[in-house]
Amino acid sequence: METSQHLLELEMPVGYRFVPTDEELVKYYLANKVLYKPLPVKIIREIDAHDLYSKHPKCLVGNGTFNDNEREWLFFIYKDEYFLGKTRSTRMVGNGIGFWRFIGEEEPIHNSEGDIFAFKIYLTYFFSFLFNLCPTHFPADSKLGVFRLIHCHLTYILRMEFETLP
Repeated sequence: METSQHLLELEMPVGYRFVPTDEELVKYYLANKVLYKPLPVKIIREIDAHDLYSKHPKCLVGNGTFNDNEREWLFFIYKDEYFLGKTRSTRMVGNGIGFWRFIGEEEPIHNSEGDIFAFKIYLTYFFSFLFNLCPTHFPADSKLGVFRLIHCHLTYILRMEFETLP
């Protein structure tokens, strides 16, 4: 894993937007990363799962490595137990400032031949406030999309989408 996450090896031209499809993310980035093959471009940051789940989502992208105007950010995640059979319905962030909650079931991702070759599941971030010992939870504007390969449970990509909820 790179130690200087803010130094991406490729400087992107002005106006460039990296918007791969789910199939492209899994086929050309996740699979290559897992198999130690070269990536088409080194544009996806690496982060430890503990760091991801212990910080507010805006802290993950507000460190100058990403354009604040972007709506999506991509990460390779390490050391996560979700796909090792230890699923939890919520993941607390920091000192109870919020939590990530799994939403729905895994969705299959099909390749161009129609075969299932990966899965995707979503998490939503909630703010958490305690008033008179009664927890109050408010959905935030952050959503994670976590991808995994069928036969590989070690590393996967997550796509963080900041969306405004109605």
